[in-house]
Amino acid sequence: MAITSLDAIKKQAQPKEITLPGWEEGETITVLAKRPSIFMLASTGKIPNGLLNTAKKMFTNEVDPDVDFKDIAKVMESIAGSALVKPTLKELYDANITLTDDQMASLFSFAQGGIKELERFRTDESSNEGDKPLDDLPKETIGNS
Repeated sequence: MAITSLDAIKKQAQPKEITLPGWEEGETITVLAKRPSIFMLASTGKIPNGLLNTAKKMFTNEVDPDVDFKDIAKVMESIAGSALVKPTLKELYDANITLTDDQMASLFSFAQGGIKELERFRTDESSNEGDKPLDDLPKETIGNS
């Protein structure tokens, strides 16, 4: 097995164009993103010490009901801020644009597994036949029994 050249490593580490859900159903946006290292985020303080346990649980799929939702949101925001290259999260915030939950979840999936993981997440999401608007549910399921 040959040693991978530094040039090949640089090419693999380059940011990638990825597609995220848009703000409206069926729309998408394309951004330039890189896969952040959670270890580097933690060691450089971009995930503060108080959130390290939450981040660990999120990345090992051990999130339990006792984890503070605000902590999860802060970890997701940190990951999104580190993943987005163009536009940056700061540029979006400066333009009064807030990422949706779906966009944050997509960036989290990309950070965990790259483009293949993002594609799997998108496929799973789109094939969710059980998701129906409240209007389509029987009345007794939404409190009108």
